[in-house]
Amino acid sequence: MAIGANEDQVKDLGMQSLPWSEENEVSDIQSFDIGIMPLPDAPFERGKCGYKLLQYMACGKPVIASAVGANTDIVVLGKNGFLANTNAEWTTALYQLIDDEQLRADLGANGRRMVEEQFALGPASQEILSMFRSLNNQKPLSLHNACNLSHECYLYTHPKRCKYTT
Repeated sequence: MAIGANEDQVKDLGMQSLPWSEENEVSDIQSFDIGIMPLPDAPFERGKCGYKLLQYMACGKPVIASAVGANTDIVVLGKNGFLANTNAEWTTALYQLIDDEQLRADLGANGRRMVEEQFALGPASQEILSMFRSLNNQKPLSLHNACNLSHECYLYTHPKRCKYTT
C-alpha cells in the first residue's frame, strides 16, 4: 500500500495507492508491517526532515529508508530499521523484515521508544523551554536599523518587556 502516491507511480509495483488523509493517517500506517521511505539522493530530498519515518516509528513500525539527509540521523541500523540505497540493499532489508516477525516487532518497539524519548512533545518542549529561558537572560537586541521605523525597537524574549519609544 502506498499512501499519497499517484496510481501511475505504483502501478508497476503491484500495490494499492490510497489518498492521504489526516483522519486515516494513523490507521493506515497501523495497517502495514513495514514503513519505507525511498528517496533519490538529490538536494531537495537531502533537506527533508524524515517526518514520515517518525510517523512510522510512532506507530511501532520498523523502517527502511534511503540513506539520504535526516534519515541517516533517525534510522539506527538494526535498532529501529535499515538504511538502503541500492536495489540489493533494499531487497535484503525487505526480505529480512518480511521473514522475521520478531525482528519487525523489536525494531518497531525500539523505534516507538526513540520517538517517545527524542521527538515527542514532552521531551522536546522541555528542551525548547530551556532554550528560551537561557535567551531570557541575554541583553536586548536593538532592531532600529533592521526595522526601518521612526522609533527605536528593542526585542526581548519576554513579551511584557517589549519597549517602543518614539
